[in-house]
Amino acid sequence: MKILKILFFSIFFANFLIANPTISYINHDKILSDFDIENNQDNKKMVISIYKSIDKSDRNLFKKIVLNKSYHTQVIRQKLDDLDAPEFMLYLAMVESQLSNKATSQVRAGGIWQFMPSTAKKYGLTVNRHIDERRDPIVSTDAAYEYMSYLKDYFGKWYLAAMAYNCGEACLSKSIKSVGSDDFDTLLNSNALPNETKNFVKKIIKYSYIAKNSSMIKILDKDSDKNKLIKIPVNGGEKLANIAKKANIPISAMKDINVHIRGVAAPKNGNYHFYIPTENYETYIANGGVEAIKEDNKAKLNFKISNFLQEESKIQTSRLE
Repeated sequence: MKILKILFFSIFFANFLIANPTISYINHDKILSDFDIENNQDNKKMVISIYKSIDKSDRNLFKKIVLNKSYHTQVIRQKLDDLDAPEFMLYLAMVESQLSNKATSQVRAGGIWQFMPSTAKKYGLTVNRHIDERRDPIVSTDAAYEYMSYLKDYFGKWYLAAMAYNCGEACLSKSIKSVGSDDFDTLLNSNALPNETKNFVKKIIKYSYIAKNSSMIKILDKDSDKNKLIKIPVNGGEKLANIAKKANIPISAMKDINVHIRGVAAPKNGNYHFYIPTENYETYIANGGVEAIKEDNKAKLNFKISNFLQEESKIQTSRLE
């Protein structure tokens, strides 16, 4: 009888896992750690409740974004890895724009990371009638990590940085002051934090769980070496059509990849860059193209962050004087 009970529960559990693919691998402690959430009973209960709320539509949308935006998925994954950025930033971008560099909100936030024009310029992105670097998948990711790093330094924890990314520093500071705590569970259960921000963070956590499922890992890693973009230098005024011809890319695809170029050519003043798929790079070089741009991403960004934090410190000091 005991053996029959064990067999019954084994079959039941196996069927349960098949019906719920997100449960193939669960590590709630890892999620808490990734977001700097204190591992206590209430916070863990909140994270588990978020996990349990994952449904088929969440999994389907995650899969759709990764497959429809394969270039952006792989480019951003690689860039975040180069920067030693937290993995969840990819999922933050998914929630913000579904990884579409064409995305524009009603309040004029634009690009994959949904930067407002003023914030974009503050973090070194050029936005004018010729180019909109909020829509550049690599340059905008540098800026997004710089901004998130600042928020992390300011609030001390990654989940608070994600909240502030959505509702703003002033809003989050006011919410924390209102409830008298920056605790994860406390903020999510309070009326002080906007519902939009609560749902924003919950969805990022959902995607963090979904991404750790074995079937989703296969989708994320499928052709990861092929579905990438290469940054190539171009002279001022260079036309997209000329580079498309050298790389044997349809002009429509070239424009889709380079949405940050608002016209048909690079800005006339100075040098700039376009992107082409990695699989077209050899053809591009064979047809007289210039070699790809190589950058020391970590050194460049660390220098920018250091300078930015020094300037912020000066501003805060001057306010106190």
